[in-house]
Parts: sequence; C-alpha cells; structure tokens
Amino acid sequence: MVTAVKAANAAAPGGTIRRGQFRFSVRALTEPERGRVRRHPVGTTGATGSLVRLRDLATVTLASADPRTLTRLDGKPGIGLVVYKDAGSNTVAVTQGMEEALAGLRTEFPDLKLTVIAAQARFVNDALSNLLQEIMLGGVLCLLVILLFLDDWRSALAIGLIVPLSVLVSLTLLQLMGVTINVLSLGGLALGVGLLVDQAIVVAETTGRLREEGMGRFAAALEGATSVAGPLTAGMLTTVLVFGPIVFVRGLAAALFRDLALSVVTSLMASLVLALTLMPVMLAGRRGDGADGTLPARGASGAVRAWLAQIGARLVHWYEAGMDWSLTRPRTVFASALAMTLMAAWMFARLPREILPQVDEGTAIATLRLPEGTAIEETARQAARVEAAAQALGSAGTYARIGSATDEELVAGADAGGASYAQLLLPVPDGMAARAFADSLRARVPDLAAGALALDLAGQSEFGSLIGREGRLMRLEVSAPDRATAARFAADARARLAKVEGLTDVRDAYAGTQPVIELALERERITLRGLTTDEVASTIAGGLGGVEASELRETDRRTPIRVRYAGNANEDLATALAATVRGVPVGQLVSVKEVQDPVEVVRVNQRPVQVVEAAVERGGTARAVERIEAALAGVAMPAGLTWSIGGADLEQRRTLGEMGVVALLSVALVFLVLAGEFASFTTPLIVMLTVPLAAVGGIAVLWLTGQSLNAVSLIGMVVMIGLADNDAVVKLDAIRRFREEGCSIRDAIMRGGRQRLRAIAMTSLTTIVGVLPLVFGIGSGGELYQPLAAGVIGGSITATLVTFFLLPTAYAVVEAWQERRAAMKAPVAAAAVAE
Repeated sequence: MVTAVKAANAAAPGGTIRRGQFRFSVRALTEPERGRVRRHPVGTTGATGSLVRLRDLATVTLASADPRTLTRLDGKPGIGLVVYKDAGSNTVAVTQGMEEALAGLRTEFPDLKLTVIAAQARFVNDALSNLLQEIMLGGVLCLLVILLFLDDWRSALAIGLIVPLSVLVSLTLLQLMGVTINVLSLGGLALGVGLLVDQAIVVAETTGRLREEGMGRFAAALEGATSVAGPLTAGMLTTVLVFGPIVFVRGLAAALFRDLALSVVTSLMASLVLALTLMPVMLAGRRGDGADGTLPARGASGAVRAWLAQIGARLVHWYEAGMDWSLTRPRTVFASALAMTLMAAWMFARLPREILPQVDEGTAIATLRLPEGTAIEETARQAARVEAAAQALGSAGTYARIGSATDEELVAGADAGGASYAQLLLPVPDGMAARAFADSLRARVPDLAAGALALDLAGQSEFGSLIGREGRLMRLEVSAPDRATAARFAADARARLAKVEGLTDVRDAYAGTQPVIELALERERITLRGLTTDEVASTIAGGLGGVEASELRETDRRTPIRVRYAGNANEDLATALAATVRGVPVGQLVSVKEVQDPVEVVRVNQRPVQVVEAAVERGGTARAVERIEAALAGVAMPAGLTWSIGGADLEQRRTLGEMGVVALLSVALVFLVLAGEFASFTTPLIVMLTVPLAAVGGIAVLWLTGQSLNAVSLIGMVVMIGLADNDAVVKLDAIRRFREEGCSIRDAIMRGGRQRLRAIAMTSLTTIVGVLPLVFGIGSGGELYQPLAAGVIGGSITATLVTFFLLPTAYAVVEAWQERRAAMKAPVAAAAVAE
C-alpha cells in the first residue's frame, strides 16, 4: 500500500516547451487533490484488470496527528503563547507593549479569551513599588527623628531635602553607567536612606552647637561645614571603600550586587557633596537676613522643648556615667567585648547558610516528570490531579503545558520535555504563603511528591531564576566504573535523602531508563527467503505507528499522508508480527526481547554519573550538606564508586569566598585612608580592631529572628562596619582636637564624646528607622531585604555601643601606654644631651 501511494504521488518534472520567442514551463499534475484522494488508483485486479482505488483498500480520513504537546488553562484545553524579549530590552516596557497588543486583539476578536498567566514585569513592578514606598516611609521616619533631636524646622527641612536630591544625583550617575532601575539598585537606595542623612546631620548638629555658643548663622554654617569636612570625607571614603571592591568581583556576587554597590556608593558620594556645599547654604540663608543675629526661636513649644531638654540631659548623664565607668574598668570592658564576640561566633557557626533568602513571587512552578515511556495521556491525567489539588486550595488561573517544548522554548533554555513531562504554573491563593501552599499541595498528591513532582516558589522573573529552586538545589553526583553500579547506589541514596530533614522534591536529575522492545532481524532467514532487511524493517514500521507515504499539497500547505493499521492495531506488537512480507510473517524473521535502555547517559571524566537532586526547603544549604553526608556515611560503597555534593552549596561557598576577598581588600583600603586622616598607625589599628565588633549585633539579630547567613545579610553587616567606621572617625577627630588643645586623655575623651554624642546618636537612629520598613518584608520581594534590615538594625545597636564606650576606652589605654613610653624615654634623652 505504501509503495502504491508513493508511486501514484511521485513528483515528476514537466520540462519546457518553446514556441517562437517564448519558452513555457510544463507542470505535470501528479499529486492528488483532496476531493479525489479516495478515488486515487493504486493498482489493478489480476483477473479482470479493473482499477483498484484507495477507497477499496483503506479508510481515508483527515485527522489530527498524535499530540506532542497539550496546553490547558484551569483544566480546559487552550493554546499557549510564550513571548520573549530581545537581549537588552526592558522587561517592563516589553510587557506593557504586550498588554497593549492583547487589548487590541480583545477588541478585534471579542469571542477570543486571552489570559496572561505569568509576566515577569508583575513581580518587578510590585517589588519596585514596595521598595519605593519603603524608601519614602523610611525617609519620613528619619525626618521625624531629626526634628525630634534638633528641634529646628530649618535644619530638619534642610536635612530632609538632602535625601531626595542625593537620590536624584545617584540615579543620574547610575544611568550614565548603564545601570537600570531594578530590585537591587533600588534596594541599594532603600538601604542608603538611613545613611544619606549622616553627613548632613553632622553638619547641622555642628552648626547648631556653634549657634548655641553665640556664633552668627552665616559664620556658624561656614565654620560647621569646614570643621567636619575632613573627618566626613574620610568616613565616607571608608564606607565607599567597603562597597567599592564589590564592583570588581566575578561570578554570582558580581551579578547580584554590582548594581546595589554602585547605587550605595553613588548616593553616599552625592550626599557628602551636598552636605558640604548645599547644606551650609540652606542653614545660613541669605546675608543680612538675620544671618549674624541671635539664635532664633526653636520650632517646638516651650513644654515640649523642656521635655526634650530633660531627656537629652538624662541621656548625656547616662553616657558620661557609662564612659566614666568604662575608663575606670578597661579590663572589664575588653572582657565583655571578648565575651560578646565569642557568643557571636557561636551564633555565626549555627546560622543557616544559603546564597540568597527565599522570595515569594506569588506563583508556584510545578514540574512533573513521570517514568520515561509514560504516554502523554497518562501524563495529562496526573497533571490534572495537580491542577485539581491546586484549585481545591484556592488557586485560580492554573496553566499546564504537557509534553515536548517548542523550538522557541528550547532556544530560551527550557527543558526539552517529552510525553512524560509536564510543567504547571500555579498562582498562590491570596492570603496564603507560597511555602504553605507548596506543603499543602504536596500533601494532596503524596505519590507524585515522592519523586515525580518538584515545586519552585520563584523563578518567573529574571532575578527569580537566582533566588528560586536553582539557588536551593543540591546535587549528589554518583560516579562508578559502569552505569548499573552508579544507578544502584543512586537509588539507595535517593531513598535516604528523602528522609533527610529540610530536603524536599528528591528525585533523579536526569531521565533514567525506559522500556524498549528490541526486534533483532534474523539476517540469515531473511536472505534464505529472498528478502531484504529494508523490506522487513519497513513492514515493522508500518505495523507500529504507520509510515509516511507522501504529502497532500494544498496551495501553501502540505499535509502528510500516513498509512497505518486501523484502530489500535497500529500499536499492537502481535499484529505487527503477524504482518507478512511477500507471504512470510514478520514474526518468523525477527527475535523479540524486552530491555531497559537509558534515555540519556551523563559522564564526568569518562565515567558514568548518576545525579540525584533535592531542594533545600529550610535550614540552609550548608546544613543540608552536613545532613546529606551524615545520611550517606553508613552506606557501603562498591570498589571504584565515588560521590560528591554540588549545586547551590558550591555556589554559596564561592560567593562567600568572593565576599571574603572583598572584605580583606576593603580592610586594607580603609586602613590606608584612616592612616592618612590621623597621620598615625596606632589610631587606625584601634579603629580596625574595635569597629568590626559592630557586626556582633547583626549576627545576634539574625540568629534571634531565624534569618539565614547569606549574601544579603553579609551586605547589611558590611554596611554597619562602614557606618561604625564613619562614626569612629568623627568622634576620634573631636577627641584629637581637644588633645591638641592640651587636654588630658580622660578630659579629651569626655569632652569629645559629649560634643559628638547627639550627632552619633542621630545617625544611628536614622539608620535604624531608615531600614525599619524593610524588616517586615511586606509585598513582592520583601523577603529579600529582611536579612539585610535585620543585620543593619542589630549592627547599629552594637556599633553605637562600640563607638560610645569600647573605642574611647581602647584609645585611652593606647594613649596612656604611649605617654608612659615617652616619659620613660625622656630622662634617657636628657642624660644623653647632658653628657
């Protein structure tokens, strides 16, 4: 039949005809038309010689090919469209253009239902909107703190204007450097809200103190800015140098925090320039407008002002009492600092470690991978169970793609899929956390959750691919001399990993084996019967699935013609073996054997490797590695078999290593800046040894709140070390000035501390309230900055204690030791001169 159809539908060239000066092409119409296919002759009868037509031997119908991919929306059939943006295009702009195009299609085709299932820009817009709200709220809180401390609306307003102006200057610089507005760059600005006012606070506080001493407004503004320009510049440089090296790291750390570091650095540099230039102008006002007059009345009422003065006096008294106690008992202070450091080290060792915190994007991505060889109809049935379970939990708008991926999806990096593969997008119900939704979904389909189903709570956005399942995926790589040995150990390991606390979705990373029916051709029998292997193979193919015989051409479309047995006989082995080749049954020409063949083979260093993967649900990747190693410790390994753990833990270690290099480089650069500022090596050493203790509070808050140690929380602690450096430089500069005026060590420390007390307290409080909105992690992407805010707030508390008490105590001890050394050397020098 196949031969007859091919022969009757052969493409024949027609040649050309010449008539005079013209040449005509000749087209031979050999291909059948749709209406005449059934009447197409395929041979003649041997007896009468009458024509045998296709309808006499077969049923000819126009049907759909077996499906390779099925798409469903809320359990109903649909057509899925995937839209990709060009490289370098803006995600939000592309999504907005797509929405406009869909609006036009809905108007043009009102009967067509178009639903957007997932769009990266939704998460991006929500996250950016939440960050903007938190920036504004943090700025308002900072302004209230400043107004409360300074009790001067002019100074508070001037400081308040520094924040938006610094942000605008920073945005301009970021645009010039090619940095877009994204979750990380805007997060850097949110982080910097509490830091942007630091320099302005010091200038305003110094100017206000000079005004209280009787200096005119213009002269006080000029003197205030000039006197603190040096320490503020040095302090800002220390903070910038803490962040600056992040720009030059490679790998994931560079991809994640380059934009954040640039936004922090540019905003801080802008705030310093504005604090030293625009801030004095706003504080001084115009010449002749009372610029040299007496101090104007404060903004608050007399009762409020008296209450604030009373609180301030009490705080000053507490500080001086604490400072006096610290200077009297330096050993107790150092022992307490050491005890806090040891306790922080204990907490640090027990903190969960991961690359990034888990972020809820509001969509769960379910990947269903059934055993190879599963029919697409069975895969669709199992996917329907997952859809039903999600809908029972309140999920609406569930989208399922079952089967193979399209060519466009493959180019974009999607899984190739297959008949046994399905991917579902399941919106998280309103009011339900994504993790709770995932746990409930697994509980409703426990048989699938045992190894076939994997859930990812992030990954729809470009940033989500880093913070989603890939950022929490552990891979156990089992290498052996042969695949069977590796497969046996991997199966045992998979069963053990399924019992490990904190791991979910344990399964084989790659497709395993699939059942295969091998039909071995008996070549001797085929030759003895005068047949060829091609004839036998063609007959087998025709009996199992059918054979492509030809094509039906219809204008601009070609429809394949497939010849196969009717009904389900085309998939029945017995029917195929009963088919004859020139009267000889196929079953007599082949031998049948059922085997399990690998779908894909993974090799590392020329050795077969089996990979078992699992997602870290809680506890962090570092702790997951420890638990996996403990679970596999008692397993007997065959000779030549090895296993290793990779995945997110390796990336986490690499990222932390990169951050460690950044920290060392930052320390070296900060030391050089401090040495240049103080023209001394001992003072920078005091700062470098005491200021890092500011991280103790950040570690403690992370431990108490159950946060993990990740790249974001490390950034928060780095910020606090930079802030503590800034405060230390400002305070030590004041102490040094009093020492140069001839004050004793104790008197210089007390007077310098009293002079900078209000400024340092204000900068610490504004830093805390500036990031306070980030602590609650409200809205899309909020969880990303919770560890950062926790580290900043805890670090601010200990940084204040270090700057107030530990740093001056260490300075006093070192200065007293240097004075004793100088006193001991003085008589020796005098005796040498006398001789």
